[in-house]
Amino acid sequence: EIGVRLVGSEMCIETGISVEDYNALLKAREFIGENFAHPLTIPIVAKAIAINKQKLKDGFKRCFGVTVNDYVVEKRLEAAIRLLKTGKHTVQEVTWMVGYSHTGYFIELFRKHYGISPGEMLKNNR
Repeated sequence: EIGVRLVGSEMCIETGISVEDYNALLKAREFIGENFAHPLTIPIVAKAIAINKQKLKDGFKRCFGVTVNDYVVEKRLEAAIRLLKTGKHTVQEVTWMVGYSHTGYFIELFRKHYGISPGEMLKNNR
């Protein structure tokens, strides 16, 4: 993790992002990791870590190679995999637990990302 941070830090500094902004972006990534199951938007994340919305959007993509919204999706899908592998929850329950309100949308994202539906994943783990 430290090696990754140094590389990321150097990459961000080379693209003109200040150390202060880089630290804020690290906080944003941590905030998302801890709150992905809640409704998250750029304004919510920016306000929570006290950074300008544009700096958050641009800096996050530059430093971490992914948009804020894609990172939220990534965190939600990672949690969904863990939950489905337990075999203890229905697809609809997992949908809600990871922060989605529409099961159809969750299924579509999951299938696109993993090449298998959450229902198939669940069936394979029961």
